Amino acid sequence: AISNIPPMPEICEKAAIYFNPFDKVDIAKKIDLLLYDKKLREQLKKESLERHKFFDWGKSAAKLINIFQEIHKDRA
Repeated sequence: AISNIPPMPEICEKAAIYFNPFDKVDIAKKIDLLLYDKKLREQLKKESLERHKFFDWGKSAAKLINIFQEIHKDRA
């Protein structure tokens, strides 16, 4: 269960159940769903195992290096 405020939906996509962080009833309902809905938990587990493949520290570092090199090149 995670907040529905950006960037969380963009990060998690279908791998999470979302709640309004300003609505304690909604938070409680989503936690309750996770506690008692085994099928939902299995679905989210499957989605999260797929979603994690999108994130890679090596790729992130390489992208940042490229950005810094472009900035440095433009200023040189």
